[in-house]
Amino acid sequence: MFAGRKKEIKQLLDSFSRRKGTLNVIRGRRRIGKTRLIKELPNFGKNITLRYLTSSPPDAKVTDAEERRQYAEQVKSQFELTYMPPHSSWRELFAFISDLCNEKKTILAIDEVNWLATRSPGFVSVFFELWENQFTQKKEFMIILSGSLSSWIEENILMNKGFVGRVSVAITLKELALNELPEFFGSRIRKTPTIDLVKMLSASKCFRCGAKISGGT
Repeated sequence: MFAGRKKEIKQLLDSFSRRKGTLNVIRGRRRIGKTRLIKELPNFGKNITLRYLTSSPPDAKVTDAEERRQYAEQVKSQFELTYMPPHSSWRELFAFISDLCNEKKTILAIDEVNWLATRSPGFVSVFFELWENQFTQKKEFMIILSGSLSSWIEENILMNKGFVGRVSVAITLKELALNELPEFFGSRIRKTPTIDLVKMLSASKCFRCGAKISGGT
């Protein structure tokens, strides 16, 4: 069950362009529902293909080469490949990903972008170059950069001179409004005493961030 987020969904899907690719950003604290929102998008539009990639928190034991290999494994799975994508560098891997994104109405979601390629300080510049030369040339194509470290996204994406004016939609995801609770609880809300609803919400540490209410992962 998925409740709320209608405004955000409309903003994102309306940003598809017949002329070029679009770059969107979703940020918000962990467990607020960013991933769930992204994964629900195909259910609210026609013929949408979602390719979802995510990163794990930095681990001192994981080398840059190992991280690229793990990311390449995700690419192999998401694009249903029978072979391992080339990944000798982040440039090579993301250029390969670009070549795979040829269907119209494709969304490439890069979740937890703030954790991606942390051992490769030049990654943002590489991504910008590929965006300018390849991704933006794709009609009815969308990249969503999502992450929980708002300060990193602000500094490296939203306020980055290269990306200024290129982000179509920037969303800071908040908890659901109280008037959206009936949609979440459905018919149960009429059968449950108000005091019990308050207790359930208060008992959940996720009530503050809206994770369970918003369908967060």
